Amino acid sequence: MIKNLQEIVEEGRKKKEEGRRKKEEGRRKKEEGRRKKEEGRRKKEERRRKKELPPIQKKQILLILITMH
Repeated sequence: MIKNLQEIVEEGRKKKEEGRRKKEEGRRKKEEGRRKKEEGRRKKEERRRKKELPPIQKKQILLILITMH
């Protein structure tokens, strides 16, 4: 059976649109993954900073240790 030209063109358009949609979806997922990764890094860094003593306290502790020695 021979399809008429209009049906062939319509199918081509649908396939092209489907391809664009998939491509865009892939980009979106990739960007989402990057964002999550960056968010994880930031949280990790914040936790590390919370554990760390502020610079002033560090200096005070060093001063005490030096004077005790």
